[in-house]
Amino acid sequence: MASTKTEKLLCTAADEAQAGLICGLLENAQIPFVVRYPGAGVLYGSPVLFGVELYVPKSAYTSALELLECCAFNVQELDENNCE
Repeated sequence: MASTKTEKLLCTAADEAQAGLICGLLENAQIPFVVRYPGAGVLYGSPVLFGVELYVPKSAYTSALELLECCAFNVQELDENNCE
C-alpha cells in the first residue's frame, strides 16, 4: 500500500504498545496495514509523540474495524484518539 488514495485510517493508537497489539491482530487476520508516525517533537524538554496511525486498504476497512470490536478493543475509546 503506497498511497493514501487506496488506504483508510483505521485508528490512531495512543502509543507503541497499543499499536503493537492492533498490528498483531491485523497480521493474524492477514489484513495488510501501514504504520505511520504523523510527527514528533519536544515540548518543555520532553519528547511528545502524536500517536501512531494505522492504515488499512479501503477494501479491508470494515473487516479490520469488526476485528477490533470482536477482540474487545474499545473502539469508542479509540475513536477519541481520532479513529475513523
